[in-house]
Formats: sequence, C-alpha cells, structure tokens
Amino acid sequence: MSGSSILVIDIGTYSVRVMLLDQNAHCLFQARQSLQLKRLDENRVEQDAQVLLQHAQHLITKTTQQSSDIIAAALAIQRSTVVAWDQTTGKPLCPALSWQDTRTKNRLKALRKYADDISHRSGLVLSAHYGAGKLHWLREHLQTTDNHDTTLYGPLVTYVLHQLLDQQPFLIDESNAARTQLWNIKQRCWDTELCRLFDLPENTLPDCKPTMHAYGRLKDTNIPLQAVCGDQSAAFLGIGRLPADSVTINLGTGAFILAPNPKMIQHPMLLTSIANSSNAHIDYLMEATVNGAASALQWATQQWKIKDLDRQLPQWLSEINDPPVFLNTIGGLGSPWWQSGIEPRFTDDDDICTEKNPATAVVAIIESIVFMLAYNLTLIQKTLNTAINRCFVSGGLVKLDGLCEKLSSLADISVIRVTQQEATVLGAAYMTGKLKLFEPSVEKIFMPSKNPGLKNRYRHFCKCIAELNTQTTI
Repeated sequence: MSGSSILVIDIGTYSVRVMLLDQNAHCLFQARQSLQLKRLDENRVEQDAQVLLQHAQHLITKTTQQSSDIIAAALAIQRSTVVAWDQTTGKPLCPALSWQDTRTKNRLKALRKYADDISHRSGLVLSAHYGAGKLHWLREHLQTTDNHDTTLYGPLVTYVLHQLLDQQPFLIDESNAARTQLWNIKQRCWDTELCRLFDLPENTLPDCKPTMHAYGRLKDTNIPLQAVCGDQSAAFLGIGRLPADSVTINLGTGAFILAPNPKMIQHPMLLTSIANSSNAHIDYLMEATVNGAASALQWATQQWKIKDLDRQLPQWLSEINDPPVFLNTIGGLGSPWWQSGIEPRFTDDDDICTEKNPATAVVAIIESIVFMLAYNLTLIQKTLNTAINRCFVSGGLVKLDGLCEKLSSLADISVIRVTQQEATVLGAAYMTGKLKLFEPSVEKIFMPSKNPGLKNRYRHFCKCIAELNTQTTI
C-alpha cells in the first residue's frame, strides 16, 4: 500500500475499529472486533477494559502492517466510561463502569441543592451517567487494595492513552474531560469546587489537553497521535462543513442533536459539549439527547417477540398513518426532561401493543423518537436565538425514509441524509490536520409536507409529558 495515510482508532460501546484513510478520506484498510457489555441489573453496566485494550492493540498492529507511511493517528472513544488500573502493571483493578452505568444515582441525591451550580460550571445536568460519581465510587471501593498507592483512576480514554502511548502519559482530552462533570466548561480546566462536591482530589485527575494536540507516539511505532476526542464530537465533524443554519442528528442506540454554539450559550436542561479544540481555539456545541432511539426498537423486539423488524418496518411506516401515542421512556427520558422511573406506555390504550399486532405499536415508537427530537430542536432554536432550517442526519435509523419524512414535516425543516457511514472515523481523522474538511455528501433530502394527524399526536405527546410527576434523574 503506497501513499501517506492516517490511522484512526475508534473505540465504541460494542466494537473497536481501526482504519487507514488516505488524505482524500478514502478507506484503505479496516479491521474490527466486537465488544461485550455486561448488564448486572438496571443500574450496573460494566465492560472488560483489559479485553477492550487487547483488541485495540491487536487491531493497531494488524493495521499498521498494511502501510509503511502512516503520517498521523487519531483516537475517538466512548465518553463517560471510567476505570481504575495499576500504574505499574497496567492491569485494570475492576471492570470499567460503562457510560450507561448509574449505580451512584441515589448517592448523588445529596448534591441536588447544588444542581444549578454544577450545571453552570460543567455544562452538564447533574447525572449519574457522567464520570464524577463513578470515579468517586471506584475510589471508595478500591481504597483497601494492597496496591492502592499505584492505583490510577480516570475515564476510559485516559486508561487507553496510558497503555497505547510511549512513556505511559496520564492524559485526557478536553471533549472527554467535559463529560466527567468535573471540568469547567468556560475556564477549560478541572474545577476545584466540582472536585470538592464530588469528593475527588483534583491532583489525582489526568492532565488535560486540547483534542488537537501532540499526545505522543504509539508504542512500537513511530506514529504520532495528534487527535483525541469523544465519539459524538468526532461524528459531528465527520458530517462535513455545515451551512450556518444547520444541526446534525446521530441516530444510533440513542439520538444526539448537536448544534454549533459559538457564543457558548447555556441552557440548564440542555448540555454543552465540545466539537474540537486547540491551544488557541475551542468550538462548543449545544447538545440534546434522546435515550430511546434504536434501543427502544430493541426493547420492542424483545417485548413483543418481533421477527425481521428491519425488513418489515419500512412498509409499516408507509402503511400506518394513525398510530397511538407512546411515552418512550426506554433508558429514561433525556433532555430536556431528565426523568427516570417511568414505565414506557401508550397514552390511551395499552392493549394496542400485542404480539399479534406489533406494527402499529412500533410505528408509534418511531413517532415518539421524532416527537422528542422535534421538541429539543425547538428548544435549541429558542435558546440559541437562531433559525434551524436544515438537519443533517446519520446513523443506523436514518435509513428509514418514514422516520426522516416525519421529522421533516413535524419540525418544518429539511432533513438531509448523508452518505457518510463512518462519520466518527472521518471526524477524528480531520482533527489530525492531515485531512481537509469536506462538504457533506448528500444521499437524499426530505422536505416538509402537511401532516395534521402527526402534529395532533405531537401535541398530545407534549401534554402527557408535561403531566408527568416524577423524580428528576440524577
């Protein structure tokens, strides 16, 4: 294989991928290995950090053998997963606590009175999903180990960097630091008050660097790692150069709306995150999350024993025009409600969803995803005081024309499905500075059409959500 190339390491929740790209963003080689997630119960979700690392090391070795001219590397990784490991041996001292793990939610109740200040400082709603509470839990539960003096604690990205790079640095990038709920989103540093509230010594946290930075060289190679970032930050950049009136939505297990936020405007029920950063500059995003996207369809498949859902769903979406309204609380309500403990249900007739009639129920679930996206889009527009006319969508669920059509009609925007299947990889590669930012590659554009029934169901959905009287998620 000839010509200069870029190595990208993509560590997600369910797989590790390593790819080689040329400087025109063409894939030259890729290797992939699946990962397992262990759900112990509703709140405890773990992952084997040692297996994850071994897969990454193996795939890097396999991929680097394909080219003798790799000029830069980038790492994109799942956010908010944390782990503890021995500094000397590099071995994890426990399973990694997944970003989905919320075992500390009851303990965080004591911090509710500080929720506004925590949000203002960190840009995040007080939640057990983020790293701070889980890091405290690890420190508390590993205090008695014999090798406590050599124990390091940090987000998964810090563990991976410590093991993959020469000289084993103790580092984190700003996009992952911003997901710990310990990092000051305005001052770009660890926040002393947040560390105090979560009872975590500030001097035990990794050194924080911009996403675009010379992190060091990969072990046993001469390849410089020049970009490190969270997966959603990379996916945002990987769509390409966006018009000013645009946002992106990545529709996978969850759905993430990402809007450029140049003035770093904050909303107490939306999130502030980072697209990319250098020593001299930082690009902020306003972020909204829908927890129950593809995960809600997986729930339905198990609940009603649906077979061949992927094959049947496009036809169901085209034929069923008046589904019931579904309160999609799969994984808990995300922004801007942040509520948990609510059973998913249909607002009028729970009997509609039986194993004999799954089609109507599943279409209702698709509409519930659209409803939550539209609600957040409206809130983002109001908060940023800007018009959003175009939405670029990527991820597994956007292959459904019916979903894209409904979102366009309800939100009254153009929904643009892009061809980029590897947005995370492309975005990470762009941060190395070796790849030019390109224009989005459009597959199909969906324009708004009149759908009064959809809008009536949306109003009913909003009314039912407003009437919920449950405890705020922490």
